[in-house]
Amino acid sequence: MAFPDDDLAALAAAHGVAVSYEGSDRSPVDVDPDVVVAVLSELGVDASTPESVASALDAVRSTRSPVPGTVAVVQGQARDLGVHGRIELEDGTTLDVDGTLPADLPLGWHRLVTDDRDEVTVVVAPARLPEVPRTWGWMLQLYSVHSSGSWQMGDLADLAELARRAATEQGAGVLLVNPVQAFVPSTPLVRSPYSPSSRRFASPLYLRVTDVAAFAAADDATREEVLGLAPDP
Repeated sequence: MAFPDDDLAALAAAHGVAVSYEGSDRSPVDVDPDVVVAVLSELGVDASTPESVASALDAVRSTRSPVPGTVAVVQGQARDLGVHGRIELEDGTTLDVDGTLPADLPLGWHRLVTDDRDEVTVVVAPARLPEVPRTWGWMLQLYSVHSSGSWQMGDLADLAELARRAATEQGAGVLLVNPVQAFVPSTPLVRSPYSPSSRRFASPLYLRVTDVAAFAAADDATREEVLGLAPDP
């Protein structure tokens, strides 16, 4: 099955809107064209008629940069881009680009600013990844790994101690930890750690209260009050 409108699909791609996705059964699914039109409208792009799609697509093509927004290259290989500008490396140094990315760029994520003031992300990847080391480790549910220093539930300090001892005393090389992201802040609360609301934010439940900066900065009375909230061992 293919998306039914090539021009609409091209316009959507130009604005970063997907017209298909892979379902839970790994089968391709086309987005309804009306949904694509509605999403483009939210981005300020009129795609309500074939004529407006053609006009918007012409506008994109007339202003499109000669290079894509992201360029990936293999370290050790030059890449002809046909543009001139300066590339800002991860370490803060800059290099002139005279139409071609040099082959000796270091590994990393860099930024190319062309003479036309287009900004291009340049990703330099290794030609081959190193062999994955063979090791072993522990799989753990952090909330169950509590110690005398934590409050009836494992916390990040417990995790750090377990990682240190597993590595130094047992030779472990990896820890597989249950999700520790923040929960959805709504009622009813989904209590499973496998239902986080965001991968960007960690759950504050895993903080060790006595290790946070606010506790250290508090006065004696406040610290005493906080310590009084600790459950009995």
